[in-house]
Amino acid sequence: VAPIAGMVLDGPAMDAIIVLDARQHITNVNAAASLMFGATPSELLGRPVHDLLPARFRDAHPAQIEAFAAEGISRRGMGQHGLVQGRRLNGEEFPAEASIARLHLGGERHFTVILRDVTQRKRAEDEIHALNTRLEQQVAQRTAALQETAERLEAERRQLLAATQELQTIFETASVGILLLRDRRVMRCNRRLEEIFGSPPGELVGQPTRVLYASDAEHQALGRDLYHALAGGGTVRREQRFVRHDGTPFWGRITCRTFLAGQPEEGVLAIVEDMSLEHEAAQALHEAKEAAERANSAKSSFLANMSHEIR
Repeated sequence: VAPIAGMVLDGPAMDAIIVLDARQHITNVNAAASLMFGATPSELLGRPVHDLLPARFRDAHPAQIEAFAAEGISRRGMGQHGLVQGRRLNGEEFPAEASIARLHLGGERHFTVILRDVTQRKRAEDEIHALNTRLEQQVAQRTAALQETAERLEAERRQLLAATQELQTIFETASVGILLLRDRRVMRCNRRLEEIFGSPPGELVGQPTRVLYASDAEHQALGRDLYHALAGGGTVRREQRFVRHDGTPFWGRITCRTFLAGQPEEGVLAIVEDMSLEHEAAQALHEAKEAAERANSAKSSFLANMSHEIR
């Protein structure tokens, strides 16, 4: 490009081309530069180039150009991030990519400035940046919400674990035997129930309840009576003859009620108490009473006989 003062550069260039003299005044422009700055070539020629910058950049701009010239190299983008801020003659500002080349012609120093309006690209970049910022904020918010939810769930898990451990402690240390039944099979039982029946630890789990009774008839009779009564949703309590692991029969008191009623996992909670000592005491009392009655009858008969003999 020949920097001939007062002439307009021709050509189909898409970028604005501006030629400056050593004083940084505009000597040549192309049609793209006129279009970019909203001015005719005659309005641009002879102007100091800083007229095409916003006022806040004008004071520093000449020194930047001189510093560039002193380095003796061509480089792109004197502004921040490779951009400069241009100003159209109507006052509208716009971002532009700028490259500057230094050349000497006829012993004079000149500068060629090539500008590309990146308003659309900058707007798209700003929109993408704003979108990324919003997305990052949303991600941060959701991450914080997830973290809060995770912490709450962890706290609930610890509470549930503590409650489960407490219930397990109660279950295992209860002074009565506890059975959880489903479909007349032992789902779970505590150690006290195993002690009552003399069963090794864990052996009853999964077993049919038949193993707790002395005969099929007793098993069927109790099952029929219990499940019929439990169908009404109440609690059933009765004394029943059971059999220990070694085959020894004993009397126990069983208290039952359903749990998870009406649901697919419905089951029966049964409490079993060993009544052997009470039955033995009752039997001993009964036998003592019968012996006393026999003795009293014998005494009455003896006195009657003696009275008859005396008479």
